[in-house]
Amino acid sequence: MARRSSTRTGYGSRRPTRICARPDGHGGTVTDVTFLGPLTRYEVSVAEGLRLVVQTQTDSEEHFRKDDRVSLSWPPSAAVVLKD
Repeated sequence: MARRSSTRTGYGSRRPTRICARPDGHGGTVTDVTFLGPLTRYEVSVAEGLRLVVQTQTDSEEHFRKDDRVSLSWPPSAAVVLKD
């Protein structure tokens, strides 16, 4: 499942499994946490009206709760530019 996000030059998409969340808190706020068996799905509010979905392995070392501040990153190859 890919999410659309607006950029200055258009729209881009990133797969939730390619986005990494870290606990240093400069990127956004966790707004929802859903456990899906072996996966944990986080919705992160990064700007007014813009949310990104992050999906991690449930057994990973990093776990977040609702309202936790996190930083998000992804490799350049994870971004896909969408055409209108």
